[in-house]
Amino acid sequence: MGLFFRKKKDVTGELGKFDLRHLIGLEIPEKMYCTVTVYNDKLVIESGDKEYSLKIDKIYSIDFDMDIDIEKYTKSSMTKGVIGAATFGVSGAIIGSAPKTKEKRKVTCKAIISYENSSEDTAYIIFEDFEANAIKGAAKLVDTLRPLIKKQEEKQKVEL
Repeated sequence: MGLFFRKKKDVTGELGKFDLRHLIGLEIPEKMYCTVTVYNDKLVIESGDKEYSLKIDKIYSIDFDMDIDIEKYTKSSMTKGVIGAATFGVSGAIIGSAPKTKEKRKVTCKAIISYENSSEDTAYIIFEDFEANAIKGAAKLVDTLRPLIKKQEEKQKVEL
């Protein structure tokens, strides 16, 4: 909470709540907004009037993927040409108004969950952040779920 107050522990076992966009894996439309809540023993996905529950025991892995798209465009300025003409004459106008190439980056972050579905097959759910260039929900979801999945992996190891 703050510097002088302790955080109250959540009695429901909620570890985090994330607002993401659904891409693939559930029976809801693509790019539908949903809320993913992580508990100690399960993952709850709410979207519209539907709610999905996935036990942590059934999750095989969770991965993070970041796509970077670089778009190049040209930009020229009339005011730079006028200032160049006033300062250095005709050659200043030509150099000042010359188009410049700029880059625009678009970063999208995705969380990929692989799990065992009800028919005991491997299935995938993919979520992405709402906004481009904002590394928020997907990365935090992966960071929250990874320790829980590692605990399950440690429990399944048997040495004789």
